[in-house]
Amino acid sequence: PTRTAHSNARTSVSATVTNASEAGPVPGVFTFRRTGGTNDRLTVNYQLSGTASKFEDYRRPQGDMPEFVTIPAGAASTTLIIVPVDDGLVEGPETLVLTLSSQPDYNLGACDSAGTEVADAIREINARLGLPSGLAAMGVGSDLVERIVAGAMADHCHKTNPRIASEQDYREMIEASM
Repeated sequence: PTRTAHSNARTSVSATVTNASEAGPVPGVFTFRRTGGTNDRLTVNYQLSGTASKFEDYRRPQGDMPEFVTIPAGAASTTLIIVPVDDGLVEGPETLVLTLSSQPDYNLGACDSAGTEVADAIREINARLGLPSGLAAMGVGSDLVERIVAGAMADHCHKTNPRIASEQDYREMIEASM
């Protein structure tokens, strides 16, 4: 991207639509803002992280996923729309964190990263099918959490997960599923 020097520009980002969903889909939106002069366009670079995977779980409506946006000349802000991709997998909520990259063209503002949840359609599908909304609705009590964690840790599939989960990870997942 072409850059123009903006020594007084201060940039920030915020997640302005935070609950994206594959059902619909419902896009997530990040808003990039700048202070200072707006006479020239300003290219703002960022990095993406989180549990969601680029292209497999999300992308822009245009189908690509560059790691920069350009705030047009005369404008103080621009948005980045992220569309969740329905991958057909049954999985828990996934996160997408956008962090501004430091560049000589601008200074980072107070909010230099933002996150949005890329949630699967599990809740919507469960509701449509009349399935219970969580473990507690199926009669699983909190007294069983440690037993479930021990079983998960002992399961031979545990070590073949793409990301190895600790006992605490399993505990948190189960408690969140209650």
